[in-house]
Amino acid sequence: MKKQLFIISIFALALLLSGACGKKSKKEEDKTEYLTYEEICELPVGSFGIACGEVYNNLEQYIDFFKERDYEYAPVIVRVKENKYFWRWEKDEDENALYPGSFKGYSQVSLVPEKTTDGYDKLYEDDEIITQNRDYYFYIEDGGIWDELIRLINKNTGENIKDLEELYKHDTITIEMKPEKGVNYTQACMMGQYDFPLEEGALYTALLLKGKDGKKFCSLLLPVNNSGEAAVLLYEKYNVEKEDANLALEVSRLFD
Repeated sequence: MKKQLFIISIFALALLLSGACGKKSKKEEDKTEYLTYEEICELPVGSFGIACGEVYNNLEQYIDFFKERDYEYAPVIVRVKENKYFWRWEKDEDENALYPGSFKGYSQVSLVPEKTTDGYDKLYEDDEIITQNRDYYFYIEDGGIWDELIRLINKNTGENIKDLEELYKHDTITIEMKPEKGVNYTQACMMGQYDFPLEEGALYTALLLKGKDGKKFCSLLLPVNNSGEAAVLLYEKYNVEKEDANLALEVSRLFD
């Protein structure tokens, strides 16, 4: 009986030690330091292409565009529940393409509407989460994006891709990327596109739009605090069309 108890004790000790080792290795995995929101905002901003579209002189014209397409709309205040960034390698299906594939970056944001301004229908359920993709992402100039993409793919997936030739063998690979300290990122914003970094937990005014299929998305986001200064920052730093920044300012003033 004593021998059996001794064996059980040894087994329990082994479990305890293995658990302690597991916790240690988990801590080691989390040693990477990531950029804060404030640090992200200080990164240089690059212009990548030009976004084409309509130009609206005021919010009424902007809303009319969606009303003609049977959208419902309402000015809302939303809280950013989650904001994630993604990098994607995508192989070109055309065998005669100049390049075998392309790098793509985007962010995915989850928004929780918390308030609708007076005079508008509430287009959301309590605690509803609206998830949508945005063109805002991070880039690395001078070709460094490919080495960093391969490094993060290997880090996040356990792959052992050594160079571009091996990457080209994959059809698509999508990874969540977290901006790390010590990497020379550029904030990638398509010129004219309404994109800029969003802060998790922060409140933004926005125009909530609901299509005939019931799908919803938010546009013209602007921080609740210092909205006037934020609107100027959008076109001075983030290449947003001045007219669009002013539309967002119109939305924000509906809550004054």
